[in-house]
Amino acid sequence: MRPDQEVVLDYRSRGCFRNVAFVFHFQRQPGTDGLKATVLRRPGQRFGSVDLNRRQVRRLDHLLKYYREHDRGNCTTVDTIRVELRERGVTVRTESFVSAQCSLYDTPEICRQKKVPYPDLLPPMSIVEAARKKEAKQPR
Repeated sequence: MRPDQEVVLDYRSRGCFRNVAFVFHFQRQPGTDGLKATVLRRPGQRFGSVDLNRRQVRRLDHLLKYYREHDRGNCTTVDTIRVELRERGVTVRTESFVSAQCSLYDTPEICRQKKVPYPDLLPPMSIVEAARKKEAKQPR
């Protein structure tokens, strides 16, 4: 991803035990291999931000690859994901996924049990939790 690009990931998860909606803005961190993730609650309230290192970015790429290849499931929890690539503020590419894989991404143990080909995934809710922890440490 170039410095003039931004990836926006709109994530919604609904089911018996979860009903969440977050928007993530990912931008290249100057001088690093990582990304800055700004997390917004719907409808647009800033929730927090967190820096992702190269390994976390690779795990996020694995998650998107998994969504591209496995779009089915029969769980009552359904994740809806829309990804936009923006260049200088203009959307140049979009992808959308709907996954009823339940809590597949919640823990690495579930990935191993289900023999997921990419066990090293970065669930969106992990980014939310990291941003929550970082914001809690900030002086008010």
